[in-house]
Amino acid sequence: PMHFTNFSQQALEVLGYLVVILVSMPYTALPCLLVLPLLYYLQKYFRYSSSDMKRLGQITHTPILAQFSETLIGLDTIRAYKTTENIFLKSIRQKIRLHHRVSLTENMAVRWFGTYLDVVVVFFLLCITLFATFFRSQFEPALLALAVVYGYAMLGLLQWAIRTSVDLEKAFTAVERLLYYENALLKDTQAVGSDTERNDDVDETVNRQQQDDIISEAKEINYQYRPPNKYWPQRGQIVIKNLRMRYRSDLDFVLNNISLTIQSGEKIGVVGRTGAGKSSLLLTLFRLVEPESDSVIEIDGVNCLQLGLKDLRQSLAIIPQEA
Repeated sequence: PMHFTNFSQQALEVLGYLVVILVSMPYTALPCLLVLPLLYYLQKYFRYSSSDMKRLGQITHTPILAQFSETLIGLDTIRAYKTTENIFLKSIRQKIRLHHRVSLTENMAVRWFGTYLDVVVVFFLLCITLFATFFRSQFEPALLALAVVYGYAMLGLLQWAIRTSVDLEKAFTAVERLLYYENALLKDTQAVGSDTERNDDVDETVNRQQQDDIISEAKEINYQYRPPNKYWPQRGQIVIKNLRMRYRSDLDFVLNNISLTIQSGEKIGVVGRTGAGKSSLLLTLFRLVEPESDSVIEIDGVNCLQLGLKDLRQSLAIIPQEA
C-alpha cells in the first residue's frame, strides 16, 4: 500500500505539472510527443532488469539469514570444535560477497536510469525555454515563466515518479512467489484429481484398503489395560522387539525389525545420518506414529502399545533438541 500511495501521488503531481505547462504554452505539446515515448521505453527497459535484480537480491539474502540463525543454534558445537573460521566465517563471507555484488549491480542500474532520465527531462526543459524565447510575443510573460518553472520542477519529480512505479512492481515479487506456489499446488491437485478419475473402476477391496490406511488415533485411556500404579515407570527398563514402523502403508519401513533392551539407569545415544530413523524411534515410543501390530515396546514389563495415549504420554518426558 505504501508503494502504491507514493506512486499515485507522484503520478498525479506529474500529470498536474504537465497540464499547467500545456495550458501556459500549448506549443510544448510537440516535445511531449517525443519525450513521453522515450520515457516509456526507458522505464520499461529499466523495469525488467530492476525486477530481476530484486529477485536475485532476495535469493542471495535469504541464505545469509538462514546460516546466521543456524549458527546461533549450534554455537556451542562450533566453539567446542574451534571451527569458527572454517565453518561460519568463511561460508558467510562468500554469501555476503555474492549479495553485495547483486546489490552493487542494482545500485549501478538505478544510477544509470537516473542519468538517462535526467537527460530526457533536460531536453524537455530545453525545448520549453526555447519556445518561451521564440514565442515570448504571443504569450504573457507570467505564463511563460510559469511553464519554465514547472518544467524545471519536473526534473526531480518525474524521476521520482518513475522510480516509485518501478518500486511498486518490485514489491509485487512477493505476490508473484505466492501466486507461483498457488498455481503449483493447483496443478498438483489437478494431477491427483485426474489420476483419481482414471481409477474410478478400481475394485471395492482396493477402496476399502485405502480407507483402512486412514487410522484414527488410539483412545486416551484403555480401561482394559492400564499401568500397574500411578508411579509407573519406576525403573525405566525398555524392551523393544521386532519394531516395524512406516508413515503410510504404501511407503517403505522406516524402522524394520528393531530389537533392543535398555536397562534401567543406562544412558543411550542413537547415532545415524539424516533420515536413518532416530526421530522416528521417539515418535514410535510416544505413539505419535503407530507401529505395526506385531511390534512390542515394553517399559518395566508394561506393553506400551496397549496403553491409552494419556496413560503413556503423561508418564514419559522428552527434552527437544532446540531447547
